[in-house]
Amino acid sequence: MEPLFPKNFPFEILWKDPLEKERNEGAPGSFVGAILRAEVIERYVRDFNLIVDNSGFERERVKGASYSMRPAPHDGWIVDEFGAIKSLTIETDGANREWYIAPKNSFVFIRLAELLRLPFYMIARFNLKIRYVYQGLLLGTGPQIDPGYAGRIFIPLHNLTSEPVSIYTDETFVSFDFELTTPLELDKGDPSNRDEFYKIYLDSKRPIDRAKLERQALRDYLGESKPHSSLEVLQNELKALSEGAKQNVQIMQTAQTDVYRVLGEVRSEHNRTRWIELGALLAFLVAVVAIVVAFNQIFHDDLLATRGRVDELSAKVDKSGSDAETEFNRALDSRLADSQRETKKILEDIATQRKELERVSKENEVLKKQIEALLKQNRDQRKQPR
Repeated sequence: MEPLFPKNFPFEILWKDPLEKERNEGAPGSFVGAILRAEVIERYVRDFNLIVDNSGFERERVKGASYSMRPAPHDGWIVDEFGAIKSLTIETDGANREWYIAPKNSFVFIRLAELLRLPFYMIARFNLKIRYVYQGLLLGTGPQIDPGYAGRIFIPLHNLTSEPVSIYTDETFVSFDFELTTPLELDKGDPSNRDEFYKIYLDSKRPIDRAKLERQALRDYLGESKPHSSLEVLQNELKALSEGAKQNVQIMQTAQTDVYRVLGEVRSEHNRTRWIELGALLAFLVAVVAIVVAFNQIFHDDLLATRGRVDELSAKVDKSGSDAETEFNRALDSRLADSQRETKKILEDIATQRKELERVSKENEVLKKQIEALLKQNRDQRKQPR
């Protein structure tokens, strides 16, 4: 297991803020409840090896009130539709730049390269860099990282578009901000180490579960769950329903053509062979209609179920958009347009095929009546004395 703290780390700074004195004196940028500014982030990292491990710290990635982080190389994953956890595809160019491929309509996980090390008086939150938002990626969750967390984390990402998105390993892709909590009062004495802190303050301070600090691989985070994107599955289901509807229409149209052909021949040639052929064709048509009616019911039920899942997914996307920033909404809307258009086109195609199916069914009812009339006429003619 990767060590979370370097040798001789002064663990007391995890529960005793080394900048507390300055904060009490009103030093700018270090107030309780405030988002840490760039200079305060840098002090915690450089001077105390907190927030992120200072071995990988890069000053140029510190912004006004945040620190940007990169993806770890060769630690990106995707759960396929069968529940198998697979490595994300990595591509490399001539300059040895590497990038992950987030497939279209996918849900992927990419581990951070940085090792986080939060004290017990600080929380962190993260958001996706806006350039990736404009490419159609959506952060699966933007959770609060609890005080005292130490370790590496996986970032869950949705690609909601119909095109793959490249995530470069030498570029930052998420931005973290950090916030001080209310003061941590050690009312039961000062612990001498981390184990003692948990022993004394586990009940009153409710520190992060230590089992969470032992997670290393994605499987440790996922447990028994196998999350994957259902967007592509839904679109495939809709396409299959559309193709089924088209085949249904073709079957009934073929039956209609045969019936019209035989009817024309019967009207011009009243002979026994044609009536036998017509009767057999009528039986076939009735069987086809029965099969198509049954299929239509199954088709209708499947369509309702699939449409319900589409609506549910759309509601989740809408809620995510309503909870996000205005800039995020604009970016997401612009990148979702192609997926929305594709889904809308499939639904319209299904509706068209359904209308055509209804039209053909009505025509078949008329044909059925014509055939029955002709059969009755033929029976009446045979009953007449010759």
